[in-house]
Amino acid sequence: AGGFVVELLREPWRAVWEKVILNAAGNPVSALLRCSNGELFRNASALSLMRRLLVEGVAVARVEGMFFDEEELWSSLLLVLERTGTNRTSMLQDVERGTPTENGAISGAILRRGIARGVATPDTACVVALMEALDEAMKKRKRQSSDGGEMCE
Repeated sequence: AGGFVVELLREPWRAVWEKVILNAAGNPVSALLRCSNGELFRNASALSLMRRLLVEGVAVARVEGMFFDEEELWSSLLLVLERTGTNRTSMLQDVERGTPTENGAISGAILRRGIARGVATPDTACVVALMEALDEAMKKRKRQSSDGGEMCE
């Protein structure tokens, strides 16, 4: 009645997993590189890292009982990046505002589940650590903004 398009899903957890995998592949990379979606789409090194993050997310989902076609997800991610070229991911917007990111809830969730299930996620672990360091540096910068202190002391 409100004019919203509603879709009932038979497998809502599948949709959640897909969104987390795609966000874990793109959001932290955009935040770390300070790139829009279009800039990511045109950056071969960023694409390589995003592909590895996606592969790790698919591997963790698999041991959790969610099976995805890696190529389909990768194509979906590329299409989103291309179609939303001027968009800035929510993690990038958080970094630009100096507010905490969703790193723990997105990439951190994949990392924690991978560790619990014995799935190697080295690229995810690295990205999570870098984002945690960035979050910590932003907190420190906010605290020190009044006294002019350096971000990485």
